[in-house]
Amino acid sequence: MMGLKKRSFTLIELLVVLAVISLLMALLLPALGRAKEIGRRTLCMSNLKQCGLALTMYANEYGRYPHQRNPTSGFYYDDTQTVHAPPQAQLAGEWGAVVEYAVGSPFTFTDATGSDPTGKLKIFECPDRPLPVQDFSSPNDGSGFVFVMSYFYVAGTVTNWWGADQGYGTSANRGPPTYSPRSPDDPPDWAVMVDQIWGNAGQYDPAHPEAFYGSGRYKPAGLNELYNDGHVAWVNWNNGQNTLPIANWFSEAYWGRRVDQP
Repeated sequence: MMGLKKRSFTLIELLVVLAVISLLMALLLPALGRAKEIGRRTLCMSNLKQCGLALTMYANEYGRYPHQRNPTSGFYYDDTQTVHAPPQAQLAGEWGAVVEYAVGSPFTFTDATGSDPTGKLKIFECPDRPLPVQDFSSPNDGSGFVFVMSYFYVAGTVTNWWGADQGYGTSANRGPPTYSPRSPDDPPDWAVMVDQIWGNAGQYDPAHPEAFYGSGRYKPAGLNELYNDGHVAWVNWNNGQNTLPIANWFSEAYWGRRVDQP
């Protein structure tokens, strides 16, 4: 009995197989990318909700949300001053209490680099951005360091954010009022904490283009925002029409002041 002759794939058959595989990859990869982005966005919303609970507990204990920090003096702004500060760098003294409410136990950074081996600070971290860190170089209120998050904390001021009504760049004639809640008793639709979107090339990180607004291809899709009633919602960027830039010492930070209104 003669042995069966093994049949090999022809070059054309191999090319057809490769073409089918390439087609499937072209169809599946965008869907996988969208699913991954939805997952990050959902995690971000969960983080902001937990931050909202911690801030509410802080306000119930101290009668108000934490203050905004003056980057020159290192102390907090009082309620009569116009805020002119990076909205992600806050006083460790007040935010130490917020962190404890958030993680359910006392917490301190383990070393001067601000590492967090326990992962407890991840709720203060946008999934697309770095972990919170200590900043020992900035002036503080004597608490030892400044707590730098990858979210913007935009509550805690009564009067105004500099730039909202100062005619600064694109922010001219779009404020006041500032819509910054001092406590949970303020209107429920005012923003408390939001994703980062910067408007300065100096803030651009090639690994995180979604947090930067500038010329060319760098156009964020939008951002999650925590409101004063505790709910979190996605705000489409819409070429900046759904947000308002607020100037600080070195950049412009963007967020929507209230539900459906910059």
